[in-house]
Amino acid sequence: MATEVLKIRPSGADTQRVLVALRERTIRESQPYKELITSHAKLIESNDTLRRKQRELELDVNDLQQNLTNLTVDSPIRGKADSRKEASLQQRLMAVKEEMNQAISREKESLNKVVQSRDEVDRMKAEQDTREQELTRLRENKQDLQDKLRLREIEREEVSRINQTMNDEYQALQMTCTSLEDKLRQLQKDNQDLITRWMDVKSRDADRINTMNETENKMRSLAQENELLKSSLDRSQAVSRSNGSNEYKPQNFLENIKVRAFSISSKSMTPVTQLEMPLCQAAFVPVKPSYKWDAHDGCVTAIQFSPTGHLMATGGDDKHVKLWDVAEGRAQLRSTLRGANAGILCIDFDSQEKHLIASSADFACRYWSTADLRLKLSLTGHTNKAMAVRFMPDSKVISGSHDRTLKLWDLRSRACIRTIFVGSSCNDLVTGESSGNSIISGHADKKIRFWDPR
Repeated sequence: MATEVLKIRPSGADTQRVLVALRERTIRESQPYKELITSHAKLIESNDTLRRKQRELELDVNDLQQNLTNLTVDSPIRGKADSRKEASLQQRLMAVKEEMNQAISREKESLNKVVQSRDEVDRMKAEQDTREQELTRLRENKQDLQDKLRLREIEREEVSRINQTMNDEYQALQMTCTSLEDKLRQLQKDNQDLITRWMDVKSRDADRINTMNETENKMRSLAQENELLKSSLDRSQAVSRSNGSNEYKPQNFLENIKVRAFSISSKSMTPVTQLEMPLCQAAFVPVKPSYKWDAHDGCVTAIQFSPTGHLMATGGDDKHVKLWDVAEGRAQLRSTLRGANAGILCIDFDSQEKHLIASSADFACRYWSTADLRLKLSLTGHTNKAMAVRFMPDSKVISGSHDRTLKLWDLRSRACIRTIFVGSSCNDLVTGESSGNSIISGHADKKIRFWDPR
């Protein structure tokens, strides 16, 4: 099967741009060798000139040798003038030979310089290759450093976001501290009042106990009197039977004793009626755990299974939430979630097991992802311990606190959208997560309350 090649004809502007780039590269790459190339060219030109001069000198030498030979042959015929001419030719021949030798020496020197220049060119080319390799390595290092720089920028943004969250929590804690100082003063005053009331109650309880003790002593003395009367009655009846007389009748006296005893007891005791209680058929009390381990460094204060039962989360006084993989009745630690500044009080999973939220004694609730195990959000706004927190539909969360409020949070806007003042400290919450139309809260005033968040 033939492969079709798409031919693209470059435009005039592209061609001009390529030519300009090539010229610039030529200038940039030839600049270090410009002087060397010029010197090399001059040496080659000088070598050519010397070669031409050598050839000319060789021709002159040949001509002179030919003339000298002719003169030698004709020397017997010619006279002294020819001898002088011959001597002049001999001198000229010697000068030409000397000049030719000098030219040959200069040619050798120029050849040596050409060889040296070529070696220098090769050396500089090798240096250029080395520098290009070093430049390539540096470019790769630059790319690696740029990748690391991008990662550091991402980490810096994450640290900045965490820092902003910590600043928000710090401001919230400052506000909480101020509020707690005011509450502490109020609580000290309330505590003093409660101590006074408690002392009054204890005094009344002591009076009541003393009254009950006196009544019990009176009942005991009456019972002893009753026993004495019975024994004296038995003896009297025995004496009467022995005497054959039945005139003594102490029934009225015993009835008076019974009425007196009942009147005394009724002043301080409540009559007890018999009630029919259901009978227990069987009772099973676990006596041995199937599996146990040390989960936290302090008390374990919260525990929660995920909806599918594959995950379990625990919280403790060590300020950590630990996520466990549950399989075959055993748990394997997956990760430790950090971020709380006080002990964990309540934990809850969302319906899809993608997120986990926990409330703590530092007045805040924190929201983690179970996928990357990162802290996503801190919900601050309560002025006392956040005792309970639960997920609701539509990315909402409800939390209850000792500050006598319930707060409804929107996780998308990261803000509290409603605050409910309930008049009593909230200890626990139950939500209908499927419908989200019902919230049940349990409080310290012995009451539970039903709420409709709509």
